[in-house]
Amino acid sequence: MTGVNTVLYAASTYMLVPLLLDHLGHERYGLWVNLGSVLAWLTLLDLGITNGIVVRLTTALANSDAGRGRAYVTSAFWLLSIIASSTAFAAWFVVPWIDWQSVLRIGSPRSAAEFGDSIYLLAGLLLITLPCALVSRILLAMQKGYLAGALGIFYTVASVGGVLIAIRLDAGLFGIVLGYFGGQAIATFASSLAVFCRSARAVAPRWPSTRMRFSGMSDAALPFFLMQLSTLLLFQSGDLIISRVLGPEFVAPYKIAALLFYPITIPQQLLCAHLWAVVGEANARNDVDWIRRALRRVVLTSLLIGIPIVSALTIFAEPLVNAWTGGTAMPSTSLLVWMAAWTILQLAFQPLVAFLIGMGAVRIYAYWNLAAAMTAVLLALIFVGTYGSSAVVAAMVVAVGALSLVPAMVFVRRKLRLRAEPPARKAMLMPT
Repeated sequence: MTGVNTVLYAASTYMLVPLLLDHLGHERYGLWVNLGSVLAWLTLLDLGITNGIVVRLTTALANSDAGRGRAYVTSAFWLLSIIASSTAFAAWFVVPWIDWQSVLRIGSPRSAAEFGDSIYLLAGLLLITLPCALVSRILLAMQKGYLAGALGIFYTVASVGGVLIAIRLDAGLFGIVLGYFGGQAIATFASSLAVFCRSARAVAPRWPSTRMRFSGMSDAALPFFLMQLSTLLLFQSGDLIISRVLGPEFVAPYKIAALLFYPITIPQQLLCAHLWAVVGEANARNDVDWIRRALRRVVLTSLLIGIPIVSALTIFAEPLVNAWTGGTAMPSTSLLVWMAAWTILQLAFQPLVAFLIGMGAVRIYAYWNLAAAMTAVLLALIFVGTYGSSAVVAAMVVAVGALSLVPAMVFVRRKLRLRAEPPARKAMLMPT
């Protein structure tokens, strides 16, 4: 079900690109992409709690302690509700003081006004989406991943339906945002009520009480928070940097280039999501030979299949983009080349991440990747004004390759070699 949801989401994204480009134009389409990034950054306010709750709830349910599980869910739900309320309240005071036309180089005052109104809307919708984001994680902890996947499909259909209705009504940027994210919020709220009243009734949140549990949740949430922060810096900062330095009309070619190569990484993402548990089991058995063989096989297979496809997409990008979008936002050759390099780097790096997490090295990976992501953003800010949008992708390739991929390769190799050593030899190698 997760695979179906991922494919459906990707297909809907590709379908909406030409529709929104034609309906909004380049500048407002760039602002639409920026708003998606803003909402993605707002999800960082969950502080890793939605991922951390999976660890705590899984442990509680494995021990048949539904009361403890409910206490964790209640604590997380109300903490997220407080964070969302505080953020929405603050937005109402802060947003009016921001000159979006200057900050994002928006040419039209009307577009700037629509963008500001849309920020208000996103802050308000956060009151629903942030606490209710727990639902899918709770279902995963309860071994009901198929329901989580079904909910994802429901959210995608609601979002796309809302956008199509807004386009039909000839709505502006605010209407498009209301259709997409509002439809998603309504679907999220309705599904949360259904899940908490039926499938997850035993652990559904209650009113705050003295039985709320916060101890241990921060330890479980911190690595996921750092990983989430790194992901946002790498994947949700580029369009904002481009808008700030070059203008929102330059976002469309960047977004199209990213989407052109995105399908190549989808099969590997689905595979790596299952590798964590398998590697974890092999690591617990100390089956070093299997881990080494599996890692080599996954990386080599991904590169052998992915590199020819990436090369073909780079060569035939122009006719493909023309057929897809009508050629109204053609990426430059340098942007395509760097995006191809970034895709190949991901094909080599994603399996390493899965193996690191499976081997219990989540925290150290999170620190590496955060350093790489921050460096990438800094380099992009320095060079995008001179070299254009391609500098954003080049910065990601250089920073992640040097500060995350290489250390990960060295760490995995060293750890596997150490695990394979006889106990006496291993004791000699350990620092005193």
